[in-house]
Amino acid sequence: MYNLVFIVFLIRSARTILYHLFWWERKEYRVDRMLVHLRETRQGKRWLLSILSIIKWIVLVGMIILLEGQEQIPNEYEKSLVYVGIGFFATTIGLYLFEGVRDVLALRSGWKKPPPRIRVVVIGLFVGAIVLLLLLSRFYYFPVHFLLIDKFIGPLIAFLIILSNRLFEIHKKRKIRLAREKIARYPNLVVVGITGSYGKTTTKELTAQLLASAYKTVKTFASQNSDIGIAERVLKANLTGADFFVCEMAAYHPGEIASSCSIFGNKISVAIITGINEQHQSLFGSLDTTRRSKYELIEALGDGGVALFNAASDQSKQMIEWAKKQRRFTTRVINTTSIKHLPASIHALHFKQNLAFAIAAVKACGMSDTAIKKALDTLQLPEKTMHETVRRGVTIIDDTFNANPDAVYAALEHIKTFKGTKILVLQPLIELGSFADSVHEKIGELATTICDEVVLANKNWYKAFMQGAARVSGGLTKVKVGKPPSLIKRGVILFEGKEADVWMKGYEEREEE
Repeated sequence: MYNLVFIVFLIRSARTILYHLFWWERKEYRVDRMLVHLRETRQGKRWLLSILSIIKWIVLVGMIILLEGQEQIPNEYEKSLVYVGIGFFATTIGLYLFEGVRDVLALRSGWKKPPPRIRVVVIGLFVGAIVLLLLLSRFYYFPVHFLLIDKFIGPLIAFLIILSNRLFEIHKKRKIRLAREKIARYPNLVVVGITGSYGKTTTKELTAQLLASAYKTVKTFASQNSDIGIAERVLKANLTGADFFVCEMAAYHPGEIASSCSIFGNKISVAIITGINEQHQSLFGSLDTTRRSKYELIEALGDGGVALFNAASDQSKQMIEWAKKQRRFTTRVINTTSIKHLPASIHALHFKQNLAFAIAAVKACGMSDTAIKKALDTLQLPEKTMHETVRRGVTIIDDTFNANPDAVYAALEHIKTFKGTKILVLQPLIELGSFADSVHEKIGELATTICDEVVLANKNWYKAFMQGAARVSGGLTKVKVGKPPSLIKRGVILFEGKEADVWMKGYEEREEE
């Protein structure tokens, strides 16, 4: 029996290690983001408060009390305590056999696991080795031995992540310093900086594509938008003869965009603020803090630069007023009235704002109207950003790159124009802080008005979503949680957020059967 439980425990420990590292990597190894995950999401709360976890704590504490205090227990209770001990013993074996079978079955759909980066591999192998050594040591009574190791895995990984973060800070400072030194060697390089709560990656891609049609242009990749990510991109890029560097910048706290800007010195000639909304309020704490943090890009503009703001973003208006008081750069407020047509590959109207930013930015860089017009039809959206494919009469919209409030609202407005059945598959939004309920209520109301079916990838903010849905009389009749969307013969299915990607792949597989 021990050998069987030993093997099963190794399997579930392997999955536990990978699962923890997956979430740490997803949260960029940041303790602040992980704490928000544990505090605000159902997945995070289950780490500490799931039924299985609570049972394990009860058994662990009960067994330790029983073993350490058995000499003080009166003889008349010994027989009862033997039965209690047997019950704890059987419960432990049952728990781990159940988890082991569950984890083996989960291999069919795939375990959550992080990409094989150096930090992940080193920590994963180290924790795995420690777990194996502790198991082989049999340092305590069998059930307690397993339970203690089980509860040791999470804190050990957290400790190693925090320790590695300290070492990583040294690495980061060195990389940023080297990147600054490299940038300084290219006096003619012009930098376009882009930040905001939403639309950064799309605006960056469109801007870079336009510039690349006429100039040698370098850009940051995907969401490579932290200071260390930008520094590493600078160090790997071939900047010889480069005219422009288009850089996306993100932040969760004040000072982080300033750190990214410091890499470029006074070379930032165009700064774009795409808009401000409730994104990452769990970390910023207030919209005012978000504004001030994003405004760090404007403050880094070189003399004679151009600051571009979104006319449609109400939360950006205060920033526009701040910028207009400055004399050393030009402030422009961008709207979509100049965009009459979208490129053939872009279907959703809300991308007019991103395109308007891109055109204004490249004009500020000196690109001619003729060159811009020639390049427009070659533009492509980033991967997993409102990509539409038609399969057997059903339009599949892949918007799983990311999700934020404004993007979800705009995507829902887009599918309103489709005929047939309309389905939304949504990963509920995270890190919205005090705005989480109101945002999900609004999404629930809008989705109910437009869609015939909604699939929520998890139960986060389900209650708020349904409260919003309840405001619409005669709206949708079907809301699913954690279940696949219905197969339809005509219409559109919108997949929103990273977790929705799993359901999209599952839908395509079912459709082919």
